[in-house]
Amino acid sequence: MLIYLFMLAFLPSAVLLMLFYYFDKYEKEPVPKLFQSFLGGMIISVPILLLHGWFPWLRQPGGLSPVATAFYESFISAALVEEVFKFLVVWFIVFCSSQLNEPFDGMLYYATIGAGFAVIEDFMYIIRGSLGAYEMSQTLGSFAPFVRVGLEWGVLRSLPGHLLFGAIGGYFLSKARFANSFQKGWLLLALLVSILLHGFHNVLLLLDIPILHILYWFYLLLLVAVVFWLGRRLIRQSPFAKPHNHLSREEKLALSESKSNREGALWIFLMLSVFIIGLAFLLVSINLFLQVKLFS
Repeated sequence: MLIYLFMLAFLPSAVLLMLFYYFDKYEKEPVPKLFQSFLGGMIISVPILLLHGWFPWLRQPGGLSPVATAFYESFISAALVEEVFKFLVVWFIVFCSSQLNEPFDGMLYYATIGAGFAVIEDFMYIIRGSLGAYEMSQTLGSFAPFVRVGLEWGVLRSLPGHLLFGAIGGYFLSKARFANSFQKGWLLLALLVSILLHGFHNVLLLLDIPILHILYWFYLLLLVAVVFWLGRRLIRQSPFAKPHNHLSREEKLALSESKSNREGALWIFLMLSVFIIGLAFLLVSINLFLQVKLFS
């Protein structure tokens, strides 16, 4: 059962990231660097869980009304903690890297980190939400209830959000990297915007108000439109968009490396996917063990 659950969490992330990679029109990013970012997003799930275990009030505050609890869990327990850790991965792996050499790269790398974190979070959500449905599926002789609950709890709720928060945060990350001034301000905006988008996303899901659940889907569609609009703007600003004979020596070298990256991308993707599946099972096992130890 676990392999089905994991593939349900992993494959949508991989597909959406390949779409982002496809839209990186001019100078493709090296696949190993993208997977380094993806792994960074996965690994931070462990310290986040430890932090929630060491400080129970951070995960479940007491003495608050249901509405206040929903806002606290959305903006503090989830958005603030998770987005700070993702931002640390962005800072140490991406921002100072020479591979961040065109504006769209900020969106691509930030979204990749979000997708890596979403794989582990999706898997945990799917496990929690679909164990009962799996038993029902065995009784009925149909996997339909199991797949439906898995899709609802993991793929449709967690994955799109983390990718979209990261992509929009990545827009401001690119502003910080390529702007002549206000660099620290753009970096702060990258973090703050991600937290606000994430928190509002979770509030729409946690508050048990039917109209908000409908609004949630319009919110996701709005984020998709914003990402598409910002992404097109950044692609048009690429220094590699100008005619080839106007490129500098460094830019021509980067394009040459990009071509070789594209040729070997599929094989690298397949090999690293096998490695990621093994690592993900290890991380999920650690998460499950820590949950039993910390929250029992």
